[in-house]
Amino acid sequence: MDLDLIPTKSGEETEADTPPHTPTPSIKNHHQPPAFKECMKNHAAKIGGHAVDGCGEYMPMPPVLISLICAACGCHRNFHRRAILNFGQPQRTTVKDVGRKRSRTKFSQEQKERMHSFSEKLGWKMQRCDEAAVEEFCLDVGVARGVLKVWMHNNKNINGGNGKSFLLH
Repeated sequence: MDLDLIPTKSGEETEADTPPHTPTPSIKNHHQPPAFKECMKNHAAKIGGHAVDGCGEYMPMPPVLISLICAACGCHRNFHRRAILNFGQPQRTTVKDVGRKRSRTKFSQEQKERMHSFSEKLGWKMQRCDEAAVEEFCLDVGVARGVLKVWMHNNKNINGGNGKSFLLH
């Protein structure tokens, strides 16, 4: 007996009322081929500048499908920005994609003075034996340990002369 045919009241056999076969999307995330976007090759690197050619998207050379040279700009595919395509999800450009500078940490005058005196006490170096004192100081002043470490590194050579030049930074 054919399972695709269902008897009806009139005695005729018809196909089951099923939708036409459509491939079901796979649950697994198969490896999507990456799309290569704009060319990032710096053509002025030899002279210390920065200049890109403006190629908007990687296009393989026509005779070979697996070509690694872009037909538009002549650069290798590795110079093009790689973008992973997520099918079914809208593509969004974020601020991180555009490129944004890190926000600069601002210190109050009191924080600068206290960090300066503490750094002088430590000899402008953080060592493991001073770990407890550093943690206590950071909690008291309101700065993270890493931020204090970077501040000490950036200001240890500035404070040579009269000792007050740290107030300018």
